[in-house]
Amino acid sequence: MPLLDLNKITNDLPTMWDSYLRSWDRTLRSANRPETTRYNYLLAARQLALYLAEYSPDPDADDAAEDPTVWGSRSLSPVLTSGSTRPVRTR
Repeated sequence: MPLLDLNKITNDLPTMWDSYLRSWDRTLRSANRPETTRYNYLLAARQLALYLAEYSPDPDADDAAEDPTVWGSRSLSPVLTSGSTRPVRTR
């Protein structure tokens, strides 16, 4: 049984997020990324979409909850400093 079920990951996400994640998955597959890597990346994007829709204090998050392309890198600061106890890796 495959690990990655894209329908399950994109279930209950807005249409734009669904399209964006499906497109990203195709890009990751074309770059020969392993299924586990693709699963982890897409799951993280899903969690970001849910965070933006429900918990983000950023006023721009309402638009980004519907369309991932409106959320810029300047908006990463609240997520990276949200009080998580896990270290954040940046490259």
